[in-house]
Amino acid sequence: MKFLLLGFFLGFSFLSISGQSNNTLRGKMLYLSSGKKPAVGVKLSGKIKNLESANIVYTTDDGSYVLVFPHERDGNLVILDIGKDDQGGNLLEVVNTKEIEVCRIPADPLEEFEIIVCKKGSRDLVAQKYYNIIKASSDEAISIIKQEMDELLTLKEKDYKKITSLSQRIIQMEEQADSLKIYREAFQIASINKDNASSRILKYLTLLDEGNSIQESREALDLKSASSELSMGMNNFNNALKELKTRANASLSIFDFNDAITCYDTIITYSEKMGLDPLTLSDQYNKTADIHVDAGLYQKALDYQQKSISILESISQLEPILFANSYNDLGKTHFKLNQFQQAMDIHNKALDILNGDVGKYPGELAQTYNHIGNAFIGLGNYDQALDYHMLAFKVHEEYPDLKDQYLSETYVNLGTTYLFIGRFSEARAMLEKAISVQEKIMSKQDPKLAVSYNYLGFSLASMGSYESALTFQLKAIGIQENSLGLNHPELATTYTVVGSTFDKLQDFDQSIEYLLKAMSINEKVLSPESLELATAYNNISMSYQHNREHDIAYEYQKKAIKIQEKRLGKKHPELSISYNNLGLIYQSLGDYESTLKYQKKGINILEGAPETNISSLGNSYFNIGSTYDLLDRPAKALDYYLKAGKMMESNKDLDRNSLAWLFNAMANLYAYSKIYDQGKALFYFNKSIDIYKESDHPNKENVSANLYRFKAGNAFMLKNYEEALKEHLAIVEIDEKRADWTNIGLCYYYSSMYPEAIEAYIKSAAFTPEIKSSYFYNNIGMAYAKNGKFEDAFHAFAKNEELFPKEGRTFRNWALYYALQGEKEKAIESLEKAVDLGFKDKDWLETDESMDPLRDDPSFHVIFQKMQHVNFFRKNLIWISSICVITIVALIYAFRMKVARD
Repeated sequence: MKFLLLGFFLGFSFLSISGQSNNTLRGKMLYLSSGKKPAVGVKLSGKIKNLESANIVYTTDDGSYVLVFPHERDGNLVILDIGKDDQGGNLLEVVNTKEIEVCRIPADPLEEFEIIVCKKGSRDLVAQKYYNIIKASSDEAISIIKQEMDELLTLKEKDYKKITSLSQRIIQMEEQADSLKIYREAFQIASINKDNASSRILKYLTLLDEGNSIQESREALDLKSASSELSMGMNNFNNALKELKTRANASLSIFDFNDAITCYDTIITYSEKMGLDPLTLSDQYNKTADIHVDAGLYQKALDYQQKSISILESISQLEPILFANSYNDLGKTHFKLNQFQQAMDIHNKALDILNGDVGKYPGELAQTYNHIGNAFIGLGNYDQALDYHMLAFKVHEEYPDLKDQYLSETYVNLGTTYLFIGRFSEARAMLEKAISVQEKIMSKQDPKLAVSYNYLGFSLASMGSYESALTFQLKAIGIQENSLGLNHPELATTYTVVGSTFDKLQDFDQSIEYLLKAMSINEKVLSPESLELATAYNNISMSYQHNREHDIAYEYQKKAIKIQEKRLGKKHPELSISYNNLGLIYQSLGDYESTLKYQKKGINILEGAPETNISSLGNSYFNIGSTYDLLDRPAKALDYYLKAGKMMESNKDLDRNSLAWLFNAMANLYAYSKIYDQGKALFYFNKSIDIYKESDHPNKENVSANLYRFKAGNAFMLKNYEEALKEHLAIVEIDEKRADWTNIGLCYYYSSMYPEAIEAYIKSAAFTPEIKSSYFYNNIGMAYAKNGKFEDAFHAFAKNEELFPKEGRTFRNWALYYALQGEKEKAIESLEKAVDLGFKDKDWLETDESMDPLRDDPSFHVIFQKMQHVNFFRKNLIWISSICVITIVALIYAFRMKVARD
């Protein structure tokens, strides 16, 4: 068929009234919708590629031009070069670019080819008016679908399949209604030449100019009448063709894909009958394919794209870019069908063409690199994907004037690829660049911006920058609530992500609020037995768990398990996660035996699975080890930690940060449990830190802080306060909020650096206010007293006495307070009361310099002796009690024996 059509066209082209071949292209250049006002004095030339060029001319007073080629070339494609201004110096832009792209030398030398121009920028002004009409019409079409979905959600018996279909359609419609696409359609309407338009097209434009919607105005474009006119001669054919294209574009702007497809199928049928120019026919197939893609009919789109390519392959001397663009369109459709290898093979065809003409089409070259990169992502080959996206980026660096839209897409592609391979800081940089471009060229409510905001939020959250992540995630929610409606599953996903971020920030009330919003949507749009709903229950259960609302967490977790057990069976690996979560809830309730029960249920599933999930198994062993750790059974805990380590280290795909966390847990076990081993604790702390050094994961700071804290504790026990202080201050360098300011204060105190101790205690209360209900006033009061700030010391000790009125240390403090001020009687009285209430620190009494003023007082020695006796009695209480019991038993026995003898 394709060769027959081409032959028909060429045969038709060679017919001329003179019987001779033609070498002339003549016509007029006229202003758009001006009553056929001529464009005068415009420079014009033309060439036939690789063959010859015509003369250079200027349009005459009536806009006429005549281009003459040295040889007869009728039927050949002419590449026109049109000047940028007219004789009055008015800058021009060409309107009928599509017709000019397929301009050929006609067989009839008297046939005229019209070039339509307008003053540069004039169409933009007209398009703004049409933009608002199209936007309102598109919004109305989308609102009808949203309303249909909302009505479905109110039904008692819900059609979940239809709800899912409508949800996906709303996303597609929002993507297709972005500001750039709407403006392109508005610009097309502004480009309609009223001087040559049919009466029905003029009526359509009039209705629009009067402020009617696309839906209302489209009725002026009669599909049936236009179709019948296609066979009534060439003049009628051209007018009907314009009308059908105009109607198709109107239908597309309100998402009536069936009507648009009908228009273009009619155009193609009659274009084939009329033997229309093959290049035009190829373009019509491509346009019809695009409509099918927008409608989600990808397989049908492939058929039209293949037909278009077949026609192009039958035509000689075409610009290579036409083939490259067609291959890229075909590849993108294969990509939408998840046929990633086919997509890549076809995009590589386009790449071969573009690389053969280096530098001529940089924008298309960058786009092709991006398409190939995306295909590699589809195949899971992220390293190769990154290579191709970087090639696209380099093209943009070399040609900085390329379209911002393409540049933003390249940034997004690079950013998402970096996310896939865990290079979060690089992902963040690229996504920030993408957003900076998108915010300039897109509406603030464009759904594409929401996608970029979410990606950037994910990268920031992965780096531990939760506050920053939240900023962008909330921006995404604002767009999605406006564009998708309040009951869309995509919005539920973003609510879940935001809930997770609030959870990381330990703002559990906000976390629960967003997760409840997500769950509310999911319970409407998902089947009650949906596994996605089980996941929603799992998420909110964990947030309630973190908020210490364990009973509510328990209820949601049981709901999740009930769905999963019914849908998946009781041996499915996904259940192991839910069992582990339930175990964590029991752990928080202090029921460690129930914790172990459910953790072991999870482990039994994983160990019995046909294909072992090494990552899940390793995590489960780790969780059981943590429970044994809480049960103060360190040997058992270590046993499971070692099992976890074996699994984790053998898993090449494991995020190594998980292994670092395990080593940290093992280090803490050796540092603070019954199996204390200083060397092994240091070994595992350092192993953990070494792993974290390879990434930008924030937990490396936690582990480093743990290591410094452990080393500080060892030094403190050895009374090496200078070394202990050094380790504590290393934590301050990481993050002063993580530092143990109470222990820093103690190190300063025991080093007689009292002002520094006071400052450290004040910081401890600022960062952890709850410490004021413990020994804060005791510690800072002693530092105040030793520093001679007795008024401050008095207030601190008084507050401490309110909290601990019957504790010996409380009155030890008063003894110190009075002794330092020379009030010996009150000091002795306080010291005596301290000992009576159980104060027994003989070393402090013997060595602390605050007691020096009392040492010559006989009462001090009496108190000291009393403390020694009390300490002796307490130490030997068991033995004394045993002797007393034995003595009593012996006396009773002796008494009975005496009674028996008497």
